[in-house]
Amino acid sequence: MEVLLQERQKNGEVIPMMVVISDGRANVPISGDVRPEILGIAGEIRSQGIRTVVIDTEETGNSFVGFRLGYCRAIAERAGGG
Repeated sequence: MEVLLQERQKNGEVIPMMVVISDGRANVPISGDVRPEILGIAGEIRSQGIRTVVIDTEETGNSFVGFRLGYCRAIAERAGGG
């Protein structure tokens, strides 16, 4: 996000865009509770006017985790998509 903001500051005509490719599963949360943390970051991305594309790679097929978290959809919605 910082690089995108720096580039926009250099050239006001730049339209920042971020592509997030993720399974939505954080490896290590900073604050202890990952969902509010990632949604807060997504909200910051939106407030900075960064356009975002989220590509969800989450699958449960042969994973030991037998359920979907759905975090990528939440990230996309909070970042201004849907």
